[in-house]
Amino acid sequence: MATQRRSPEEIAKSMAAAKAVMAKQKLKEYNKNIKYARNALLIIGILQVLLGLYEGFGPTKFMEAMYIDVAIGGIFIGLFFYSKQNAKSAFLIGLIVYVAIILVVAVVEPGSIVKGILVKIIIISTLAAGLKAVGKIPKRIESNDDLLDEIQDPLADL
Repeated sequence: MATQRRSPEEIAKSMAAAKAVMAKQKLKEYNKNIKYARNALLIIGILQVLLGLYEGFGPTKFMEAMYIDVAIGGIFIGLFFYSKQNAKSAFLIGLIVYVAIILVVAVVEPGSIVKGILVKIIIISTLAAGLKAVGKIPKRIESNDDLLDEIQDPLADL
């Protein structure tokens, strides 16, 4: 059984096809990270609003805290909708605001930094991954050839 050698043109076509497949897979991964980050903004916003409603109408009836938490929740929900137009800015603002809230609450109550640490880590890493993914997605894709030209080396992250 003799093996046939492939021509340089066939090898080049195979490499181009492999690069196209890798680029499409990376693009799907980036879009998934962006979707998760957008959903994280929405989840933070909804949880803040619910917390505010609990504080305002629950057993403590602390109305000032309700107003603050509902306003913060509104900011995150607004960032969720803003991320459709400008995801990079929305994720960056969301990340900064979320970390700032954690730090401010930690100054007031130092024990709060360890409460819900897993959730805090998940949200921060999700927003950071979304921010990173937005930076790697090409601005405008006309065709698969443009995708190959615009996207960074798919093997660079391995």
